[in-house]
Amino acid sequence: MIHACDSEEVIFCSGVRKSASVILPFLQDKVNRNAWMPYAKVSLRCAQLGRQAAILGAISLLQGQAD
Repeated sequence: MIHACDSEEVIFCSGVRKSASVILPFLQDKVNRNAWMPYAKVSLRCAQLGRQAAILGAISLLQGQAD
């Protein structure tokens, strides 16, 4: 997925977020060794908005349609 989307950052939420201290270092190591991204290191992190992310995204989309 990282190669297909040319990602610079991957953001996790939900269940991964609960175990981030265990899962993210493991995944980051795998990405560092296997992702070929010549211009930057791919960063992995957890979303900060939690359960509010979906509603905030919907509001943003609706505001964009109203403009």
